[in-house]
Amino acid sequence: GIPIVEDTAQAFGAKFIKGKYSGRFAGTVGAFGTFSFFPTKNLGALGDGGAISSTNADFLAKAKSIASHGQRKKYEHHVLGLNSRLDPIQAAALAVKLKFLPEALSAKALISEQYLAAFQPLKQVVVPETASFSNHTYHQFTLTIPSEKRDGFAEYMREEGISTMVYYPIPLHKQKAYAHFEPRTSLAISEKLSRSVISIPVHEALAPNDILAIKDAITKYFS
Repeated sequence: GIPIVEDTAQAFGAKFIKGKYSGRFAGTVGAFGTFSFFPTKNLGALGDGGAISSTNADFLAKAKSIASHGQRKKYEHHVLGLNSRLDPIQAAALAVKLKFLPEALSAKALISEQYLAAFQPLKQVVVPETASFSNHTYHQFTLTIPSEKRDGFAEYMREEGISTMVYYPIPLHKQKAYAHFEPRTSLAISEKLSRSVISIPVHEALAPNDILAIKDAITKYFS
């Protein structure tokens, strides 16, 4: 069959809660899993970082070699590689933050529950959905709104002192780096979403009054 590569950059900590993979974390059920430890992620380092998971020992050995300038042993370079080693400072920061990850994810889930209750009644707003077989880590809380209103909404939120971001404004197939890959089918949904999505604050440090202000501002705008 076709090997499954799991992009788990924004789903660290997500878990299957029913079905064949119940109890297993995202990034551990495919042939390979990829993780990002960029500072803004659920488990973020102080700078750039990432990891790969796999049960394939040969693949992991090759990945480790490539990540260390192609070395198998010190000063023995068997393939071309690069420096993708996680430095000790980043590793130390991640080890400490990992202990607090369940608490952080719980806080983000509680904030998201308040958002869902507040925004689901708004006819012009589509809120995130959670699959029945897994939980949601809410790396982002992304709303889908009418594309013609997004810029105005972002400006309104800025005036209210509330930050928003668009993830992502350009679909992958529209990036110049992939221009030579001709899409075999229409990607109209991706293109529509790139014009309609907008993310609001959901970090675990939000105070109750911050959450209330965000809910009130959005409800007022779309009511």
